[in-house]
Amino acid sequence: MRRFFLFQREKIWYAEFVDEVTGAKLPAKSTGMDIRDEALMFVLS
Repeated sequence: MRRFFLFQREKIWYAEFVDEVTGAKLPAKSTGMDIRDEALMFVLS
């Protein structure tokens, strides 16, 4: 199962995490980044 999903709104990337127990998606959080690779590194850190 995926731990999170990345998606873009306007120019900012958001991360939507998945609850490991229920599998439900949690509310999206802004990474504040406009470059996908930077957003990914932000989420993974």
